[in-house]
Amino acid sequence: MKLVIGGSSSTGSSLLNQCLGRHRDVIISPETSIYARPQLVTDWDRYKPRILNWSKLRPLRSHGWHRENGVSIPNGDWGVTDKEIELSIEQSQGFNSFISRVEQSIQEHNQGLVWVEKTPANALNMAALCDVLSDVQFIIMVRHPLEAIASMINRGYDTLDACAIFLLNSSFALATDTSRCQIIRYEEFLNQYQQVTEEVLSSVDLDPQEIDWVSSSSNIKLESWRFAEDDLPQPAVHDRFQSLSTLLQQEILGIVASLRIKEGFQIAGKSVMHRNIRAVARATGYELPLINSMADIKSYKRKLARSLIWRTTLMDPINIFNTPFEIIQA
Repeated sequence: MKLVIGGSSSTGSSLLNQCLGRHRDVIISPETSIYARPQLVTDWDRYKPRILNWSKLRPLRSHGWHRENGVSIPNGDWGVTDKEIELSIEQSQGFNSFISRVEQSIQEHNQGLVWVEKTPANALNMAALCDVLSDVQFIIMVRHPLEAIASMINRGYDTLDACAIFLLNSSFALATDTSRCQIIRYEEFLNQYQQVTEEVLSSVDLDPQEIDWVSSSSNIKLESWRFAEDDLPQPAVHDRFQSLSTLLQQEILGIVASLRIKEGFQIAGKSVMHRNIRAVARATGYELPLINSMADIKSYKRKLARSLIWRTTLMDPINIFNTPFEIIQA
């Protein structure tokens, strides 16, 4: 059994991954992007030679707004060798059989039953993966849009990029077959992380009583987090957006109001229903304030155009000829 986690950046997927890893029968991995490359699903024979080409020329390119090209197979952590991966590629007739062989190798080396793979960009490909993978459950992480966007900005993202990543990842995640996915809200998970973790493990037939919450070698904490596991706030703090300057808040609200996914834009043959951030917020149970700002539409359009030109020069799948976004007057 496999659990595939995705969503926007800054929605709590790393914390969930670490919590799940405390179960003895769970194998967690760093972000491999193996599920996040739609070209492996749509054109296996053409793109399979690039799986082990992540550090060289012509890697598997990202179809998301967040540029993170290639596939990273963590051989050292898993104990799976390049030769085993090469053999799996050669013997597989498609992405489904390849993933099954990789999973088998990982389980043999690590004595685990459930492989958990967490890459935010998995969200872009989940709907397509439902068509080819039968023994996978998907977990979609969601968070209040303004808090997730503000968190990305605090991590160094440009305002437009943060809004674009949130919208593209979240909207494509929500296009996933609802019978195959579980949506976890960041705020509820932060306040009840042990209970939510146990519910996820129960859904894949693992005994929650076998989670080791006590004797972990280190407290769950990443450098970018403000709180370690033992001092997670109760209730969850929602102050990322409010801590930004008024000018930056207005810019975020302006982009939120004017950024929209173009009608007909597809990834791996899949399109989205929720084309703007307000629609994503409604679909996931969040409220956005009434936006009554004078959005600088021309400035946003220039930013978008510059980014698309840059991506075109880098030969990215998202470029001036294949742009997911448009800027409209709110």
